[in-house]
Amino acid sequence: LQIFVELSMASIIGVLSILYLVFIPAICSYGPQNITPSEVRVNLSGQGVVIGNTNTTAWTGQTYMQFRGIPYAESPSGERRYKPPAPRKPWSTPLQANDYGRICPQLFTYNRLSPDKLQGDLEDCLTLNIFTKKLNATQPVMFYVHGGSLQVGFASDHRPDYLLEEDIVLVVIQYRLGVLGFAGTKTPDMAGNFGLMDIMLALQWVQEHISAFGGDSAKVTVFGESSGGELGGALLISPKTPPSAFQRLIIQSGSIVDKQSINMEPRAQVARVCRALKCEKCECIHRAQRCLKGAPVMDLLKAAESERYGLIIDDYYDTIPEHPAQLIGQTNKNVPIMTGFTKHDGAIVLGFFYDDFKVSHPNLNTVTVRDFATALMNWMNDTTGLTNNAMTRLL
Repeated sequence: LQIFVELSMASIIGVLSILYLVFIPAICSYGPQNITPSEVRVNLSGQGVVIGNTNTTAWTGQTYMQFRGIPYAESPSGERRYKPPAPRKPWSTPLQANDYGRICPQLFTYNRLSPDKLQGDLEDCLTLNIFTKKLNATQPVMFYVHGGSLQVGFASDHRPDYLLEEDIVLVVIQYRLGVLGFAGTKTPDMAGNFGLMDIMLALQWVQEHISAFGGDSAKVTVFGESSGGELGGALLISPKTPPSAFQRLIIQSGSIVDKQSINMEPRAQVARVCRALKCEKCECIHRAQRCLKGAPVMDLLKAAESERYGLIIDDYYDTIPEHPAQLIGQTNKNVPIMTGFTKHDGAIVLGFFYDDFKVSHPNLNTVTVRDFATALMNWMNDTTGLTNNAMTRLL
């Protein structure tokens, strides 16, 4: 495991801040729309023809090509629910790749959609979006994994208008979330970690087809924010990720060794969701699995509303066979990593901790920094010891 240490933390934070500024603002600012989109066709060997269009970058108005909503997997619905993703079958007629398509099921967003948007196959969402300025080139590839606590997020929130100022190919993917992507019982019928498997398949798709979009498959950088960063770390340590899948990794405010990244009681969680669905004999794994597999999407999302999801250790397919703290020392991938955090990065988590802290320390006026830090370390339950070592030095 090779980690770049030449940069100071201040430099890393500065670079990540620039990356955040040029990418995340595209959520609210879509850049110039002063050209008429032109049709662009790309023939993908063994897959089919995709038809995209053009747009312009936000700052300098450079023209780029966009191919949105390209399916990389079959719909994980019906018999494929809670199964590893299956590569998308070739299509015979040209695919209109002009729309981001359906977002993956998530209650927070679905509650705000009109009924007509909740029709059809809601689970057919495993798509990727490709943005490039040159087709006949070998440009570096940036492969983005969105964050959202493994429960929310979608590709159209992360547009290319700023990153495409540089000569890169940008890939933004969607993967299964929440109860559909990360629930599991560690059995063949419901292994878990399906969202991570989706990302692995999307990376395989990129290796096979990105050259058709002017991308260099030997220069793929995976980058993600928050839980997207955690998933990037999971890709690095998983023995199921081929060494050739990507060559660099940027982790923005996410950690695979954070206790909240791991689901320590996945079977108990499935049983809780089963009971929330009003199914019977949920203590039986097979009955619980059958209940979740057959539930309508919206009912399933509502039943799992109060659940938090993480990666499952020792799932049936061994995507994460051991605790990440152990896997980090075993990985043989030679991947440079850039990681860091933003100012007040823990503020959102501090709100959850503060409520618990007040229960044990009702008189906050008498609390010392050491008291607070000690309680915080205990609450985090960092099994790696990294947090304790860092905090001890500061104190």
